[in-house]
Amino acid sequence: MKLLRCFSYLCLVVFSVHSSAVAAQELINQEATKLWLKEKQETIELISQQLADNTIDKARLLELRQTLRSARTELQYKVDVIKPVNNSVQADLADLGAAPDEDAPPEPDNIQKLRAELTNESLIIEGLLTQAEALTSKSSRLLEKITSLRRTLFLDGLFERQMAVFNTTLWKTAEEPFYAQFSNYKGIFYDKTLRSLSVISGCILLVVFLFATLVSKKRLTIKLQNAGREHVFRLVSASLVLPFLAIGLGLLFIYQLFISQGIVTEANHLLIQKVLMLTGFLFAVYLMTGRFLKAALIRSHLRYLICVVALLFAVDTLLLESGKIIGVPIELAVVQSYIVSLTFAFILGLFSLFVLIGPKETKDYFFPRKIFVVFLTISLSIIIFNVFGYAALSRYIFEGFVLIFSLLASILVIRAVIRPYFYRLDKRFSQDNIGEDSEQVIYFWLCLSLDLILFFICLPFVAGIFGTEWQYIQETIKQAFFGFKVGNMTISISNIGVGLLVFLTLLFITRVIQRILDQKILPKTNMDTSVRQSITQVLGYVGLIIALMASISAVGFDLTNLALIAGALSVGIGFGLQSIVSNFVSGLILLFERPIKVGDWLITNSGEGIVKKISVRATVVETFDRTSIIVPNAELISSSVKNWTHADRVGRVIVNVGVSYSSDPQQVRDLLMDMITENKDVLKTPKPTVLFKDFADSALIFEIRFFISNIQEIFSISSQVRFDIWEVFKEAGVEISFPQRDLHIRTAPGLEGVFDGK
Repeated sequence: MKLLRCFSYLCLVVFSVHSSAVAAQELINQEATKLWLKEKQETIELISQQLADNTIDKARLLELRQTLRSARTELQYKVDVIKPVNNSVQADLADLGAAPDEDAPPEPDNIQKLRAELTNESLIIEGLLTQAEALTSKSSRLLEKITSLRRTLFLDGLFERQMAVFNTTLWKTAEEPFYAQFSNYKGIFYDKTLRSLSVISGCILLVVFLFATLVSKKRLTIKLQNAGREHVFRLVSASLVLPFLAIGLGLLFIYQLFISQGIVTEANHLLIQKVLMLTGFLFAVYLMTGRFLKAALIRSHLRYLICVVALLFAVDTLLLESGKIIGVPIELAVVQSYIVSLTFAFILGLFSLFVLIGPKETKDYFFPRKIFVVFLTISLSIIIFNVFGYAALSRYIFEGFVLIFSLLASILVIRAVIRPYFYRLDKRFSQDNIGEDSEQVIYFWLCLSLDLILFFICLPFVAGIFGTEWQYIQETIKQAFFGFKVGNMTISISNIGVGLLVFLTLLFITRVIQRILDQKILPKTNMDTSVRQSITQVLGYVGLIIALMASISAVGFDLTNLALIAGALSVGIGFGLQSIVSNFVSGLILLFERPIKVGDWLITNSGEGIVKKISVRATVVETFDRTSIIVPNAELISSSVKNWTHADRVGRVIVNVGVSYSSDPQQVRDLLMDMITENKDVLKTPKPTVLFKDFADSALIFEIRFFISNIQEIFSISSQVRFDIWEVFKEAGVEISFPQRDLHIRTAPGLEGVFDGK
């Protein structure tokens, strides 16, 4: 026992020496951490004092927010570093156990020293951790305050009242700055180099515009003549791709030309970029509305409305951008806002009013009639806001209206251009020929992915349109792309995109393998058609499950946890989804054991018909009336089913015929045997037979039994056999019986001599 105690003390001494070395190293880190936390605390306190100032502007708020976000990220990282060290020290103290009581024997000196060092270190580290966590929380609260201040500044600027539009002082004050700004614009064109480049650029734009206008226009006209109404928007959208590409390349060439001649400088590069972008915007609007009008998707006057509004927006944007560079006074900006917004409101309101009071159209336009009620409301709202002096709010509505509808039209055009390629891809790599109503799995998932991608692409643009700074949008996109933690799992757009890409890739590979098997490999074997269909269908289900599991794993979900969840839900599935699970298992049995195949003739409790499709939940049976019966797979497994074509398609046919009692039975049998033997649709083996079946009331009943190679032709062959019987009996003089009655009169008063011929 003493030996064991000595060994324990020796281990503790060695441990204490090591811990002392580590503690010394940590002490140096702790001192550096204290200084670092002190600096961060001073920075955060300074920002807090600045936020208390009511005169702080939007630009300064953005700078402070960026500083706070960086500080919070660093503090959170420091917290993540300190926590493991604190947990390690606490674990060391727990290993030493509780300190002995006063009545207990004292600990050895080295143990007491080690306990004191660990306790002191624990207090220091806990203090640093608490300080770092407190600073992290405070930085988060200050970020929330900055967000609130920015929202307040935005709303205050939006609802700030200016001089009324009828105030003559406003217009007189803006008159002199207007002439000064106009003179500055004239001075720009005094440069000969700039004038020459402007002429060259105009010629280039004219050539590009003519090319973009004429290209694919004739081909679109031919396609529109032969296309249905549902394909018109897709055709028009596809015809815009090449013209838009030509316009973009032309504007890019002009920009590079300006750069090469030294026209673009650091002071004016934003203005030149906006001029070129707005020029492309006007060209795109003109071309798009022209093509839509040609396809009767928009009204004739709506094209001119859209083009005028686009021109108004472009001029207003250029005046604002140049005004920032030149430094125009606020009065001129307010007057400009009044002129632009009121012009837009009157044009939009009058056009909407004409559409609403005019005759109801019968065509399906891109903008339905009801939406012009919204347009009229917007125009009236802008006029009212301008009357009361809310110039910023009116301009905000005008710009938001133009940008939102431009974004919506662009997204719809992109979607309409891409979706047909998805349909062709699905049609090419599906195992069956895809019709309009058939399953299109790849097409569905690709279109869903496209819609999700376009939706997430639209979100930052919509946020920017409604006043969110692009810096904040970029930070949000970055955070969303790289993900955020939920427990032990990281959710991010990149992970979701990878998972979706994995799913679509594996599903695509599965479809390719199905197509190769169905068209290249299996037809060269001796397998039945139904067997080949079962193999490709099972392969499709297996590939879908593998693709789903792989995509879930790529997103970041642990499949082990998923298995545990599935096990926990198995009880609920057993009770709530019992019938669905039963049908699913029955469908797998049908696909593997194949008691029923596609093309079989079934007689079930639900009806009679030909099997058209076997899925994992139900089987589709098409009756002879061309109606479909959806039979649950569990019914086909649990109940009796008559399958005419289970083993093969050979089947027996029975045809009954009755002849009169005056006929010779031997002759009738020979005639029928000769007739059925000569029939080409009747199999020689097993041999056909003719049976004298019965003595009926009015006929001698004969039964013809024969076999045919395809039982599904029973009705047509039976009908032909009856035609042959009629011809044979007619030539031989055999009478086909019909109901007869012999009447015997024993007593008939008054008619005694009639029956004797008297």
